[in-house]
Amino acid sequence: MTVKLFRALYIILFFLGAYVLSTFLHELGHMVMGLVSGYKFISLRVGSYVLTREDRQWKIKRMSIPGTAGQCLMMPPDSGTPEKVPAVLYHLGGGLFNLLTTLCAYLLFLVCRGIYLRTFLLLLCTISLAQALLNLYPTKIQVPNDGYNIKRIRKSTADRIAVYNVLKINGYQNLSLREMPEELFSYSEEGEFSCISKLMHGYYLLDRHRFGEAEQFFRDCAEKNKKNIPYYRMEAACELLFCMILRNTPEEEIQAVCDDELKQYVEKTKKYQIAKRRLLYAYQLLYCGNEDEAEQEYTEVMEMMKTHAFKGEIKMETSLLDHVRNMRKKNIAGFEKIIVRESGMRFQYEYEILNQGTQTEISQYSLYYQNGDDQRRKERSTCCDTEEVLDKLNEYELMCWDGFHGKHPRNVKDGVMFTLTAAVNDGQIIKAEGSENFPRHYREFMRWLNDKLSSVKEANQ
Repeated sequence: MTVKLFRALYIILFFLGAYVLSTFLHELGHMVMGLVSGYKFISLRVGSYVLTREDRQWKIKRMSIPGTAGQCLMMPPDSGTPEKVPAVLYHLGGGLFNLLTTLCAYLLFLVCRGIYLRTFLLLLCTISLAQALLNLYPTKIQVPNDGYNIKRIRKSTADRIAVYNVLKINGYQNLSLREMPEELFSYSEEGEFSCISKLMHGYYLLDRHRFGEAEQFFRDCAEKNKKNIPYYRMEAACELLFCMILRNTPEEEIQAVCDDELKQYVEKTKKYQIAKRRLLYAYQLLYCGNEDEAEQEYTEVMEMMKTHAFKGEIKMETSLLDHVRNMRKKNIAGFEKIIVRESGMRFQYEYEILNQGTQTEISQYSLYYQNGDDQRRKERSTCCDTEEVLDKLNEYELMCWDGFHGKHPRNVKDGVMFTLTAAVNDGQIIKAEGSENFPRHYREFMRWLNDKLSSVKEANQ
């Protein structure tokens, strides 16, 4: 029994050792062929451990990508014609080294006599051959493998440019995306890798805090169709959710994106990807309002940054984390006037909230058109403490509504349109609008306004 257990143990250890060695040699093949093609070494990853050169010193960092056992990042040479930069040999290098390892391991297996060494060589030969076949035969189950990349860059100029741009972006490891040349983030609807170039453009907008524009690109890339590669689709869905949270999107829309598939993906990748911890931080802080859970996520992010592979990504993530943190801190300390207009098929109202010092006047007007001019007629009016109004403005997170543009939902014929303009904090203007699509807490805010006005009407009666 002890002998069988020992044999099983060393076979498992030999298998793991052969797998790690084969993966390392695969990535080494990419590095060698990249150097032959004029590329510059950036990093080499096996599993979640990354070998990189930083400040003239070799260092081990941590990161991981689902669907990959390793990765060798190389910086392609600068070129005004990226479609002409050699790329096939770099992508072919890993599979070629696996085949070479298979041949060498098999020849050594034939001449060696030690049972342990022969077992290890046989495992190495088998695993290397399997990795060669899995990488050279074109597939894109989770991410495109080497064979699929080779197929696309030989067939499509647009895909060749997309691959070149991604390699350049990865090569600028010490720069955040906003610091890189903007032309690297150009995108095209042509080619099968258009989803990758559009996703990178979305990341570029995200790093520049242009969340509304970024959301549209992430939404396109997150659609479940044959063109969107599974890994990039899930990454886009994560960033789409992040943008929606920051833009105070209604709860039902957020829940539609945050489905079980996305939750499982985030749970699986949060251990080595800072972006997932940043998403969870925003989700807990801004969406759930759970500051204790948010602080735990923030602490995890800070720890991950100490060993993360790329300084540029750390810069970007730090900027986004600070933005989320500042959003929570932003409050309305004072206001001058708030105007809300609502209109439907048979009504058009304007609500005016006017600061008069310690008291605030809340009025509702009917809007109508008469004698060639827009007219308004006061329907109801009341006064309440200004401090109560301030508390409600912050409770309903009015500051987060700024820039909201709610597009009319599909398959909805009628509905309510609204616009809001608020002068707050000594000159800051908040603007929001939508059609049957409202920022979070909008309905509660309008219910509170109408309750205040209704109580006065009832008292008058």
